[in-house]
Amino acid sequence: MRKILSVLPMISVLVLGPLAGGQDADSASLQNEAISTLVSASDFLAEQSIMNVGWFVTYDVVGGDNRIETRGWGGESLIARGIGYYAVSERDDSVKEYFYDGAQFTANDLTENYYASLPMTGSFDEVVAKLQSEHGLTLPVWELLSENITADLTEDVSWSKYLGTTRIMDQWAHHLWFSEAEQDWEIWISANEDRPVPLMMTGRYKDDNATRYQAIFHYWNFDQKIDSNTFQFKPKPDAQKIEFSTLRNAVSAGGDFESVDPSSSLQPNSEK
Repeated sequence: MRKILSVLPMISVLVLGPLAGGQDADSASLQNEAISTLVSASDFLAEQSIMNVGWFVTYDVVGGDNRIETRGWGGESLIARGIGYYAVSERDDSVKEYFYDGAQFTANDLTENYYASLPMTGSFDEVVAKLQSEHGLTLPVWELLSENITADLTEDVSWSKYLGTTRIMDQWAHHLWFSEAEQDWEIWISANEDRPVPLMMTGRYKDDNATRYQAIFHYWNFDQKIDSNTFQFKPKPDAQKIEFSTLRNAVSAGGDFESVDPSSSLQPNSEK
């Protein structure tokens, strides 16, 4: 697991590069504070053995006439490291579930009443990578559950700034700003040193339409009760089982299951 002291030197080379070209010490200090605050929160999440988070995302979709629409996507994700994973996702008019019990992964469409299962083993991060690379399927807000969350969030950052503290969701939060080649994004992290959880995240892509997204993390539980059935999928008697290859083809064609940009699970594809 990446720790603060081992990550910061690598990141500092990246975000403090302009210092020799005239960046002042105060600006450099604010950059360091943004990175260290983000890393502290990321490490906190990565160290949790059980994590349950409720989330709601809004994101822009560009229509054929270049009209920008805002859509919503909400759900809940639960992980018990080394045991299993479950998520439920609501978007547009559909509700979907994801199960992983250490031996099998299942994607279940509650609205259309069909499911697809695939034998699979490995850590959560290994499952995420395999689903993305081999099946084009990205799990909702998987970054927050990853043990590599620090690297995932910081690897493309070219500039950062600590913007201070503010009140959000009935608590004080650190406000951080980051810039990458393809997007600028901000994150609000609880100022509670014992529980530095992300509360909100926003981003703007540097494309012609400047599309935006916003994610609110409204619920965190690190003491979720689980049992032997929590991560095991049990289909309804009338549910239709389909081959995972059928699901993969539907995803590739922009079909009914969520297909998102593999680089970020916060921005679903505009097509359904």
